Amino acid sequence: MFKIIFLSSNNTKISHVSYLLEGFDVELLPPPDYGKPYIEPRISNREELLALSIESANQRLARKLCSKDDFDSGTMEIDLGPGVKDFSISAAHQNRIFFIEDTSVVIDALSVATEYPGVDIKYWMRENDFAQVDKKLKRKKNNRKVFVRSDIVLYLPPALREKGNEGQVYKVFTGETKGTLTHEEYEFEVNSLYPWLDNKTFNKWFIPLGESDVISRLPIEVALKHDFRKKAIDQMLSFLESKRLIKRKGHVPAQVPYSQIELFSSFDFVFCGPTCSGKTVLASFLSKKFSYLHIEASDFMKKIFYERHGLDSALDINAFAKEALELDSGVVANQVADYILSTRPYRFIVTGFRCADEIEILQRRLNRKDLRLIYIDSPVELRFKRNVARDRSDTTRDYKQFVERNSVQESMGLPRIKEISEFLNNESTLFSYLRAAAKNFVSSEVRMDKFSCDLTGKTGFLPLEQVIILSLFLEGLDGATPLTTSEIARSIKNRLLNLRVKGDGVVLQVNKNNVSRYFNQKFNIHFKVVKVDRIIKYELSQTGKSAAMMFIRKLL
Repeated sequence: MFKIIFLSSNNTKISHVSYLLEGFDVELLPPPDYGKPYIEPRISNREELLALSIESANQRLARKLCSKDDFDSGTMEIDLGPGVKDFSISAAHQNRIFFIEDTSVVIDALSVATEYPGVDIKYWMRENDFAQVDKKLKRKKNNRKVFVRSDIVLYLPPALREKGNEGQVYKVFTGETKGTLTHEEYEFEVNSLYPWLDNKTFNKWFIPLGESDVISRLPIEVALKHDFRKKAIDQMLSFLESKRLIKRKGHVPAQVPYSQIELFSSFDFVFCGPTCSGKTVLASFLSKKFSYLHIEASDFMKKIFYERHGLDSALDINAFAKEALELDSGVVANQVADYILSTRPYRFIVTGFRCADEIEILQRRLNRKDLRLIYIDSPVELRFKRNVARDRSDTTRDYKQFVERNSVQESMGLPRIKEISEFLNNESTLFSYLRAAAKNFVSSEVRMDKFSCDLTGKTGFLPLEQVIILSLFLEGLDGATPLTTSEIARSIKNRLLNLRVKGDGVVLQVNKNNVSRYFNQKFNIHFKVVKVDRIIKYELSQTGKSAAMMFIRKLL
C-alpha cells in the first residue's frame, strides 16, 4: 500500500482527506509528531504563502524523519534553519511524499484590490459574525457571489521531478467551487460521520451553485459534487496514478480462494445478536481451537469514531454508530471487506454487524453467497447479568440503561438479521453452549488446533505493527495489559529477543520513540486505547487478539 503523509494539525481536515482517499490503495499518514507541522505565515499573497508553507513543512518533516535518537545523542548535525531556501538540503534527508492543504474564500462584492478574505479565511471567520458580513453585502447591492478554493501542495522527491526541471520540488493542485453566501444563518448540529460538514467554518454559510442550502446541510453524495477539497485531491490522485504509484481499489473478481489442501467442508461465519448474547466468546473459542480469524466489526466502528472525533470526544459512540449506519450502511462493512481481502485468512468469523445491509455489502464485496449467518440470543435479564459480570470499561450497572442500549441496537436492524439467519440460543452453561456450537458448526473431521505461544528461539524479520501485536498478546496472557509505549518497547526487548523489526527496508532498534511514533500515526483496528489516570495505554482489540494468534501460527 502506498503511504503518503498529510501535514496538518486540523483533525477534521485529516479525517476529510482520509475519506477522500478511500477509493485508492493509499494509506494516509498524519504528521509523525505532535505540534504544528509547519509555520504558515499570515500574508495575503497565495503563491508566497504556499511556497513558504511547503518550505517550512519540508524542513520540519526532515528533522522529524531523521532519527530523533541521533539528534538527541549529538551524532547528527543538520542546519535546516529558517534561512534555508534550498529544498535539496532537507530533501537529502528524506524521500517520502507529503502534502499540505490551504483553503481560501473570495467574496466578490468585498474583493476590490485583493481577494477578500482570501487565504486569511480561518482568522477572518473568528473575527466576523454573520450579521456583520450580511450588513456589508447589503451595502454592496447584496451581491452574495463567492467562490471557495482548495490548494493541495504536493512535495516531489527527486524521483518524481521531471527531467530538465529538477528544481520543481512541489506541485500545486487546485479545486474551486462557485456559489453564494446564504441570506440566512442556520442553526444545526455537526454531521457526526462527516464532521467537515460543520457549523463552524465557512461551510455553514456557503451555498454551492445550483443548490438551495448550505453545503454543510447537504446529503454527503450531493456535498461531494461541490467539494472544493475533493476536486484538488482528485487531481493529485490522478497525478500519482499516472506515475503508477497508486491504484484504485477494485472488487474481488472471484470468490476469495482458500487452500487447496482443505479436505473437509467448513464455513465462514457472520455472528450477530444483541450485547452479551455470546457472539464474542464463541468467535474467540473457534478462533483459538479451529484457526478462524475473528473480525469484530465494532473495532472498525471505534476506529472511524476516533478518526472523526478524537479520543476525548463527549459524543456517545452508540449514538454515533446508529447515525453512521443510517447515513452509510457500508461504513464498516466495506472496511471489514478490505481487511479480509488484504489478510486472506484461511477461514474467518465476523461479529458485531447491526443491520442486514452490512451483511449484503460484505457478501457482494467478497463475491460470497455461502457465508453462514448465525443469530445468537439470550433473555435480556441474563445478558444484563453477563454485562455486569464481565465488568468492562463500557459496562453499565443500570438495568434501565442497559435496556435502552439494547433498544438502540435493535433499531439499527437486528430484527431483520434475525429473520434471515439461523438461530442459536445461549441460556445454558458456557460449556454446553460452546460444545453445541462446535458440534453444529464445525465438521467432526476437522482437527482441533493445539495452540502454542512458545516463541523461544524463533527468529525472523517482522513489521513493527506485528511485533507490537505479539508483545501485547503475550503480556495479555499474563494479565499485564494495557501498557504504555515505554512498557511495550520493554516487553518487545524482553519477550521477543530473536525477532527483528523491519521498516522502510532497514532494521529498526525498538524503543519508546518508534513505538510512540507508530501509535501517533493512526488509529488501528488491532488496538484499544485506554486512559488510566490520564495516561494513555494500549491493549489488543478482539480483532487484534485473533490476528496475534494468526501471526503466531505462521511463526511456528
